[in-house]
Amino acid sequence: MPGGGLGYFNPAHYDEAQLSLIAIHRLAADWRLRAQAGLGSQTADGTSAGTYALELTLQGRLPGNGRLSAHLGRSNVASVSGGGTGYWNNYLAVTLGYPF
Repeated sequence: MPGGGLGYFNPAHYDEAQLSLIAIHRLAADWRLRAQAGLGSQTADGTSAGTYALELTLQGRLPGNGRLSAHLGRSNVASVSGGGTGYWNNYLAVTLGYPF
């Protein structure tokens, strides 16, 4: 594969379990901050690895009945698929919604 990639991840046997704690804080009447932290384990074709995931979410209302949802997270889930111990999945997702 060009660039040394491993190709499509499709194990014959995959299991994942995670236990998470969630905390929610109301910032204002229409805004809240949510934090989630989880630890777990994953196994792909007999190879196991510990996992963790962290996520912060900000949700609220915008003028004109709009909605905002912003997610910032980091995890090492899928490190067993060839990413190894240094594998990280960092993400930022923002969603704006307005009725029409």
